[in-house]
Amino acid sequence: MALSWPLLIALATPLVAGGAHAPAAQPQKEAVAVGTGGAVASVDPEATRAGIEVLREGGNAVDAAVAANAVLGVTEPFVAGIGGGGFMVIYLAREHRVITIDGRETAPSAFPANAFIDPATGQPIPFFPQRVTSGMAVGVPGTLATWATAVSEFGTMPLKRLLRPAIGVAQSGFSVDTTFQSQIASNLTRLDAFTSSRSLFLTPDGQPPEVGSTFRNPDLANTYRLIAKDGPSAFYDGPIGGALVDTVQHPPLAADAQLGFAVPAGVMTTGDCRTLFRAAPCTHPRHLPRLRRLWHGTSLERRLHRR
Repeated sequence: MALSWPLLIALATPLVAGGAHAPAAQPQKEAVAVGTGGAVASVDPEATRAGIEVLREGGNAVDAAVAANAVLGVTEPFVAGIGGGGFMVIYLAREHRVITIDGRETAPSAFPANAFIDPATGQPIPFFPQRVTSGMAVGVPGTLATWATAVSEFGTMPLKRLLRPAIGVAQSGFSVDTTFQSQIASNLTRLDAFTSSRSLFLTPDGQPPEVGSTFRNPDLANTYRLIAKDGPSAFYDGPIGGALVDTVQHPPLAADAQLGFAVPAGVMTTGDCRTLFRAAPCTHPRHLPRLRRLWHGTSLERRLHRR
């Protein structure tokens, strides 16, 4: 996911704010699983479960990947949320062909070339924490557009069905593990600096949630519900994108923030969001020659081509 995603969580959580905490048991994990008819692997058991559920209902690998990714947007928000971007690699077995969907974020149209140069010194602004804790660091998100393109061109189930597991996890909550807690702890000062991220990710006394507690995000569930109802346009040409842009342009910095540096506003507009969605992520490796070289000749490619 994009480098700007941690910032987007810090700035744009009015879209997804509201967490609650209560004791919950950690889901059991298995190192090895054996079965037939398909497999799903992710860093989170809830996401893996969502993908398997889709396969059992007759969905294909693309359907399962989107469902799992949507859940990861709940349980791994720092690296897998709809506020970021990325690539999706699909192997078309019958055609022996690899498709790459380029859904990386794009810079806003008004983004200046010297955005990350300190005018006082003429030197680059330090990457962390100053540069990433800035409205200027947020790119126009491409993740949701990638899901929509993948499902439309290569999936078999509607997006609204694939968002269902993620809605359930966001509404009911998931068990906080050490990774989730440590990600919050390592960004504690930054998350505490914004009213929205403070209310979502921190306890009332300003600490990360305890391991084993239940983390809920009902506003993210509502965001997914709106997308399921109205489609991706709810994000790119609707109220979600409008709230995102407002947050980027007006970072909700807390009055008692202890960052020690200014937080510049961003220049993203709702027009930037509309432009990205109407262009749609390309479904060919526009700038991925290295990926093609790395894939070509691998043992996995050879095994797939023998089928």
